[in-house]
Amino acid sequence: MKQKMRKILTTVTLVLSCGATAQAGTTFVTPLARALAGQITECVVTNFATEPAVLSVCVFDSNGTCINTATLDTCNTGPLAPGATCITRGDVFDVGCRVVSSARKIRAALEVRDVAGNLQVMFPATRR
Repeated sequence: MKQKMRKILTTVTLVLSCGATAQAGTTFVTPLARALAGQITECVVTNFATEPAVLSVCVFDSNGTCINTATLDTCNTGPLAPGATCITRGDVFDVGCRVVSSARKIRAALEVRDVAGNLQVMFPATRR
């Protein structure tokens, strides 16, 4: 009886751990961008999948550490609908963008904009 219980627990643990790995999602990362004084950095994510995508969007610094200085964050508020776009703004000078998504058909980029909102440069994210 003890061995049977151990085998069942081992099987359940194995199944649960495999499920967690499958739910980890697809990661997209941009290179670091340097913004000048007065410029705005934004991580822009669009869902091209046919189902909502669960996202985790992180604006990271030159050490790779997620920073919590976003003055605008519409990405980490819930699932992103098909065809929708969200933005997470990072208000520091040297940043990159990391997106973990439940959907593979996601496109992301780090945009640097001037004070008027005009796009200065864009760095597309690549899948890791």
